[in-house]
Amino acid sequence: MTRLYRTGFVDLVGLAMLAVVAGGSCAFATEIINVPASPEVARVEGHFREYALDHLRSGPAIVAVDRDDDVWVALARSGKLMRLRNDQLRAYDIGQDSRPVALALGTAENGRPNEIWISAAFDEKLVRFNRQTEAVTKYAVGGSGTFWPFMIALGPHGEVWFSERAAGQIGRLDPESGKVEHFKLHSAEAGPAGLVVAPKDGTLWFTEGQTDRIGRLDPKTGVVTDYVMGEQSTGMISGPAGIALDASGRVWFTKLEGKLGAIDPEHDKVELIDLPADARRPAGIAVAPDGTVWCLALDGNMAVRYEPQTHRFTLYPLPTGSPDEEPDAPPSARTSRPFGIAFDRSGNLWFSEQYTGQLGVLVLAPPSVNVVSPRDRIQQHDPFVTVRALDRAGGVSSLQYALDDHRISLDAGRLSLLDTKPGPHRLVVTATNAAGLSASDSVTFEFLPDSPTVDALLNQLKPVDGAAISSRNQMRTMLQHAPKDEGRSAALVAILEELQTKADRFANFPSAYVKTLTAYFRQTQVSLLEVKVLDEAPYFSQATLRIRAGETVTWRYDPPSRGHVMPQYPNRIEIPGEGVVSPQLRAGESFVHRFASVGKFSVLNRDRPEARLTIEVME
Repeated sequence: MTRLYRTGFVDLVGLAMLAVVAGGSCAFATEIINVPASPEVARVEGHFREYALDHLRSGPAIVAVDRDDDVWVALARSGKLMRLRNDQLRAYDIGQDSRPVALALGTAENGRPNEIWISAAFDEKLVRFNRQTEAVTKYAVGGSGTFWPFMIALGPHGEVWFSERAAGQIGRLDPESGKVEHFKLHSAEAGPAGLVVAPKDGTLWFTEGQTDRIGRLDPKTGVVTDYVMGEQSTGMISGPAGIALDASGRVWFTKLEGKLGAIDPEHDKVELIDLPADARRPAGIAVAPDGTVWCLALDGNMAVRYEPQTHRFTLYPLPTGSPDEEPDAPPSARTSRPFGIAFDRSGNLWFSEQYTGQLGVLVLAPPSVNVVSPRDRIQQHDPFVTVRALDRAGGVSSLQYALDDHRISLDAGRLSLLDTKPGPHRLVVTATNAAGLSASDSVTFEFLPDSPTVDALLNQLKPVDGAAISSRNQMRTMLQHAPKDEGRSAALVAILEELQTKADRFANFPSAYVKTLTAYFRQTQVSLLEVKVLDEAPYFSQATLRIRAGETVTWRYDPPSRGHVMPQYPNRIEIPGEGVVSPQLRAGESFVHRFASVGKFSVLNRDRPEARLTIEVME
């Protein structure tokens, strides 16, 4: 197999080009750019949550998050695979002595849906775990501890790649045949560790921890290209460790001696960036959905964020453990030893703690929030406000509401519109999580008050004497006998005008709002029409209606109570000429539609073909 070495050193002062011949192949110089530590370093006390997975020595290793946002962790010293789903943990036994270290998630795109591939280092095996059947299948890749499969990754066509840390090789397994191929590196002592596969072309990138190199393997030709940064490294306190790709294909990696590396494959340049001094022994690395680069400092006991555009660093000390000046092991080690790292779909950072047996999450994403109701046109003066606010990492700590840019409170989940003008309004709901991060969603609805609003207004009046109580009861009777179709708005105007003449009989009389409602019913000349949806023929309470353009019709399904027996009839109102279909109406629900155009419209109940209503809209 042909091996191509790229070597050479460059600092910020100048470039020394070098060409050599190695192993019969031509080698070209690589440009190495050393970047001093940025002075812009912030330290943030982030909001963390931690989950105890197993005993302190269980050794949580690599972390992966699937498309359902389930978090998976390999427990190297317990021989288990752990899953966190909706704050519930479940363990799957892989084998007490298997030493599961790394995980790779199968997808429909790479031909491995529902599969998780695991490197079992001490067993010299690769393990396939089926998430649906929970079946475990093992594939031998070597023997007698001479290979030590470490990191694992899936190629774009479902091939399984793994680094052989003890053999200085990269392995490839064909799961269908069980055949394993081994690609030798330039040195049996290379100690390949981190491994990642480019999703577009299947190119492999890996770290060579003991020879201070980054390797690239062309899966089609088997050619290995090395990016040389030094003569040698230990793989424990120096040398490259974790590796990741960003969305553009740029290669990012950590160096245990305190550097962050980046390779631009198009120009064969290696950039080495000094990390802040407190970020001791960086290893695990991942690129966040927003393009920032994150790594975990084993001895620094922290997560580190790097912004490629601004070159700024942010340090997040972990809540458990404390920094170690030098590498150490339990019981004298103070660090929690953060190791595996992954992001969920929202952008929260998940990590393992090898010395505490825990899984941690740094909450970086705000909640998701969606206002479900009210929407569109509503006639109810106190509609329920329902909100879908979710944050499984940080938890939603508060919801705030604003109507037309004014802070409001709900009453038993209802939005009071009694003092609200008819017409369009905007409701904004803001959700905040335990980390103090917020997100908002808004809806616009049109408030079209009807007789229930007038009834609610009468109910909230405070009579000052018996005569006032009698007056209110009289107006309630007038409201009950108000027309249900044309003439309805005129009747409501008459009731409100009568009410204004008796304003002095009620404490704190809402004069301004009564005038607003009176003007609305009078000036718009709205004909507030209601059609009942019936369980039996003729299925609509009216067969024909005549209305004016701009007026609204409400279809209300309110069948008689049958105790605990739910109505069996679905109802969906359809107006073909308007291209409108209502949601399914359940008992007590209504649907409102405004007719803006002149014409004759057929109204159907989609679930009952025999139901039909004709509406004639006039100028």
